[in-house]
Amino acid sequence: MVDIDNLKKINDGYGHIEGDYVIRIIGKIIKNSLRENDYAGRVGGDEFLFFINDEKSKDIFKIIYRIKENLKIENENNNKDYNISFSYGILRYDSDLYDDIDEYFNEIDKKMYKNKKLKDFNSVTKD
Repeated sequence: MVDIDNLKKINDGYGHIEGDYVIRIIGKIIKNSLRENDYAGRVGGDEFLFFINDEKSKDIFKIIYRIKENLKIENENNNKDYNISFSYGILRYDSDLYDDIDEYFNEIDKKMYKNKKLKDFNSVTKD
């Protein structure tokens, strides 16, 4: 699962048309970073979910790396006053572990927000 960082700030500072632009860019980058047999979709708001045929656990990290690299190129090439970034959560789906899909989504959402908090913590600078 991917969550766009600071979309509310973009919407508030630059308007909802700009926020919609960011959503479209992230969606395009995710789609172009996945392999042919992977699936991605917008869950709502600023969240995207993708499923990969995970034959090797490191495949997901290769995809996350591609998304980050493609987003880095986008940020370098656009003339915006902000950088687009995202947080993510990774969780292998196992039907034996989850009674329903909502339980799975709840767990992956927790992982994503844990990643977001770590990013926020790591970005704090000392005065």
